[in-house]
Amino acid sequence: MREQLRYGLLMPIRPQVGSNIFMNNKLKAALPAATLLLGSLPFTAGAASATQPAHCVADVKAGSQCFSSQGTAAAYSGIKGLSWHPKARSTDFSFYPSQDGARLNVSFSSSDRAVGEALKEKFGSAVYVKYSGAARFQGGRTNDASSHWGGAAIDAEGSVCSSGFSVKFPNGTRGSVTAAHCYENGIGLASGNNFFGWAYGKSEYPSYDMMHITGGGSYTNKIYTDPGSPISRTVTGKGDPALNSSVCTSGRLTKAVCGGSVVSLTGQMFQGGGWTTGLITIYKPFSVIGQVGDSGGPVYSPSGTSGATIRGMIVGGSLSGDVVFAEKVSQVESHLGVTVLTTA
Repeated sequence: MREQLRYGLLMPIRPQVGSNIFMNNKLKAALPAATLLLGSLPFTAGAASATQPAHCVADVKAGSQCFSSQGTAAAYSGIKGLSWHPKARSTDFSFYPSQDGARLNVSFSSSDRAVGEALKEKFGSAVYVKYSGAARFQGGRTNDASSHWGGAAIDAEGSVCSSGFSVKFPNGTRGSVTAAHCYENGIGLASGNNFFGWAYGKSEYPSYDMMHITGGGSYTNKIYTDPGSPISRTVTGKGDPALNSSVCTSGRLTKAVCGGSVVSLTGQMFQGGGWTTGLITIYKPFSVIGQVGDSGGPVYSPSGTSGATIRGMIVGGSLSGDVVFAEKVSQVESHLGVTVLTTA
């Protein structure tokens, strides 16, 4: 994995794509000859009372954000305005509202302490600032063959992320999904020595950190859930998680970890000069539930002894590993025009 140290965070270096197809020699070896000739194929704030409309702020993707005081609402707008410090626009950070709507929990890298202290000075108790860092996780299930599963390692020239879950397109064909910050449209992906498919569907990034994968053979409704038991689960349902519910995450590096609590449904990340909003925010104190390389992996709830309900897709989190941000499954389906595959 190629990375660069930027503002104290490990950031992915994107492949330099000269054409709409980008692959390494390992991927070329995995591709069928005919394919090579043809090239590419086409965290929720506590709801404020209805008598407090002045404490609500509109967000296009995350919806109305309501807070318990005008001061917290002002802090929200101030953070989004990126003008409280000269370096705010070049800083990578994340935040999510407390469930009572009284404050905003903001995370910076330790190298951006001056930016964080300026935020505290400006907004006082309306913000809680910590320095655990924030990054989009990029880096298995390292050799996933057709029929492809979710939670597998996928890569293109060292840019390694995770597959999310299998989906169905309106025309009946199948594919998978991953995070849009991982790849550009038209890139061929491998999982170990196996061709996984072509990355497409990236649009309106970073607002929507998602894209789909097609053309890598067959895809089925399984996700990797090792190292626990069972080591895989069958996707039998889907649905955005409820606030305070317990969920599991599964990425190619951290693998499956359960017991994370959904502390917000309106988490936000600012990185690379843009916002990703309306994110599931999952927290498990004193634990590592996500790391660089896990982006794209599934967020799910166990169902019975061997089933899984898809809740979302990992896109980032704290570098300390105890917080994960994820796109909601409803957003993935609506933005990409796909449906979660729940049948074999």
